[in-house]
Amino acid sequence: MIIKSNRHFFVILYLLVLSIIPIGFYLINSSNIIISIILEAVVIIFSIIMFFVLKKNEILFESTEVGINIKGSKEGKYDPDFIKYDEIVKCDIDGNRIRVKLKNDKIVILQNLGKDLENCHSEIIKQKNISIT
Repeated sequence: MIIKSNRHFFVILYLLVLSIIPIGFYLINSSNIIISIILEAVVIIFSIIMFFVLKKNEILFESTEVGINIKGSKEGKYDPDFIKYDEIVKCDIDGNRIRVKLKNDKIVILQNLGKDLENCHSEIIKQKNISIT
Protein backbone atom coordinates (compact mmCIF):
# COMPACT_ATOMS: atom_id res chain seq x y z
CA MET A 1 0.00 0.00 0.00
CA ILE A 2 1.37 3.39 -1.02
CA ILE A 3 0.00 6.72 0.20
CA LYS A 4 1.29 9.90 -1.45
CA SER A 5 0.83 13.51 -0.47
CA ASN A 6 -1.32 15.44 -2.92
CA ARG A 7 -0.18 19.06 -2.76
CA HIS A 8 -1.06 20.28 -6.27
CA PHE A 9 -4.05 22.35 -5.15
CA PHE A 10 -2.06 24.18 -2.46
CA VAL A 11 0.88 24.78 -4.80
CA ILE A 12 -1.36 26.29 -7.47
CA LEU A 13 -3.17 28.45 -4.89
CA TYR A 14 0.18 29.66 -3.48
CA LEU A 15 1.47 30.56 -6.94
CA LEU A 16 -1.76 32.36 -7.81
CA VAL A 17 -1.44 34.57 -4.73
CA LEU A 18 2.20 35.30 -5.55
CA SER A 19 1.35 36.34 -9.10
CA ILE A 20 -1.32 38.79 -7.91
CA ILE A 21 1.06 40.77 -5.67
CA PRO A 22 2.87 42.71 -8.47
CA ILE A 23 -0.46 43.55 -10.11
CA GLY A 24 -1.50 45.16 -6.82
CA PHE A 25 1.71 47.17 -6.78
CA TYR A 26 0.97 48.36 -10.31
CA LEU A 27 -2.54 49.46 -9.39
CA ILE A 28 -1.30 51.35 -6.32
CA ASN A 29 1.61 53.09 -8.04
CA SER A 30 0.90 53.20 -11.78
CA SER A 31 3.62 55.77 -12.49
CA ASN A 32 6.40 53.15 -12.35
CA ILE A 33 5.12 50.68 -14.93
CA ILE A 34 8.64 49.42 -15.76
CA ILE A 35 9.23 48.43 -12.14
CA SER A 36 5.87 46.64 -12.05
CA ILE A 37 6.69 44.69 -15.23
CA ILE A 38 10.11 43.67 -13.90
CA LEU A 39 8.59 42.70 -10.56
CA GLU A 40 5.90 40.64 -12.31
CA ALA A 41 8.56 38.81 -14.37
CA VAL A 42 10.59 38.03 -11.24
CA VAL A 43 7.51 36.70 -9.44
CA ILE A 44 6.53 34.55 -12.43
CA ILE A 45 10.03 33.05 -12.64
CA PHE A 46 10.02 32.47 -8.87
CA SER A 47 6.57 30.87 -9.13
CA ILE A 48 7.69 28.47 -11.85
CA ILE A 49 10.73 27.42 -9.80
CA MET A 50 8.61 26.98 -6.67
CA PHE A 51 6.06 24.92 -8.60
CA PHE A 52 8.69 22.42 -9.68
CA VAL A 53 10.14 22.28 -6.17
CA LEU A 54 6.78 21.83 -4.41
CA LYS A 55 4.87 19.73 -6.93
CA LYS A 56 6.49 16.38 -6.20
CA ASN A 57 4.28 13.89 -4.44
CA GLU A 58 6.22 12.78 -1.42
CA ILE A 59 5.50 9.26 -0.21
CA LEU A 60 3.82 9.47 3.18
CA PHE A 61 3.48 5.73 3.78
CA GLU A 62 4.59 2.71 1.78
CA SER A 63 4.24 -0.83 3.05
CA THR A 64 6.65 -3.50 1.80
CA GLU A 65 7.26 -7.11 2.79
CA VAL A 66 10.19 -6.14 5.02
CA GLY A 67 8.98 -2.90 6.62
CA ILE A 68 7.39 0.49 6.11
CA ASN A 69 8.77 3.51 4.27
CA ILE A 70 7.64 6.71 6.05
CA LYS A 71 9.65 9.53 4.48
CA GLY A 72 7.07 12.30 4.63
CA SER A 73 4.78 11.48 7.53
CA LYS A 74 6.87 11.34 10.68
CA GLU A 75 7.70 13.75 13.47
CA GLY A 76 9.94 13.80 16.50
CA LYS A 77 13.64 13.62 17.23
CA TYR A 78 13.98 10.00 16.14
CA ASP A 79 12.69 9.79 12.59
CA PRO A 80 14.03 6.98 10.40
CA ASP A 81 12.86 6.79 6.79
CA PHE A 82 12.41 3.01 6.94
CA ILE A 83 11.24 0.81 9.82
CA LYS A 84 11.53 -2.97 9.66
CA TYR A 85 8.60 -4.97 10.99
CA ASP A 86 11.02 -6.85 13.25
CA GLU A 87 11.77 -3.61 15.14
CA ILE A 88 8.11 -2.77 15.89
CA VAL A 89 6.89 -3.67 19.37
CA LYS A 90 3.62 -1.74 19.66
CA CYS A 91 1.38 0.25 17.32
CA ASP A 92 -1.63 2.30 18.36
CA ILE A 93 -3.73 5.23 17.15
CA ASP A 94 -3.46 8.46 19.13
CA GLY A 95 -6.01 10.93 17.78
CA ASN A 96 -5.11 11.57 14.14
CA ARG A 97 -1.64 10.05 14.49
CA ILE A 98 -0.16 6.56 14.70
CA ARG A 99 2.37 5.89 17.46
CA VAL A 100 4.85 3.11 16.66
CA LYS A 101 7.04 1.92 19.53
CA LEU A 102 10.29 0.23 18.52
CA LYS A 103 12.46 -2.35 20.27
CA ASN A 104 15.00 0.28 21.33
CA ASP A 105 12.20 2.13 23.25
CA LYS A 106 12.05 4.92 20.65
CA ILE A 107 8.66 6.14 19.46
CA VAL A 108 7.97 7.18 15.88
CA ILE A 109 4.80 9.20 15.27
CA LEU A 110 3.16 8.95 11.85
CA GLN A 111 0.99 11.93 10.95
CA ASN A 112 -0.73 13.62 7.98
CA LEU A 113 -2.25 10.34 6.80
CA GLY A 114 -5.78 11.75 6.76
CA LYS A 115 -8.51 9.33 5.71
CA ASP A 116 -5.98 6.50 5.29
CA LEU A 117 -5.06 6.47 8.99
CA GLU A 118 -7.05 3.31 9.78
CA ASN A 119 -5.76 1.55 6.66
CA CYS A 120 -2.14 2.30 7.57
CA HIS A 121 -2.67 1.12 11.13
CA SER A 122 -4.32 -2.12 10.00
CA GLU A 123 -1.53 -2.67 7.45
CA ILE A 124 1.14 -2.39 10.15
CA ILE A 125 -0.85 -4.69 12.46
CA LYS A 126 -1.43 -7.22 9.68
CA GLN A 127 2.20 -7.32 8.58
CA LYS A 128 3.58 -7.42 12.10
CA ASN A 129 0.85 -9.60 13.69
CA ILE A 130 0.91 -7.63 16.94
CA SER A 131 -1.99 -6.98 19.26
CA ILE A 132 -4.14 -3.88 18.74
CA THR A 133 -4.00 -1.54 21.71
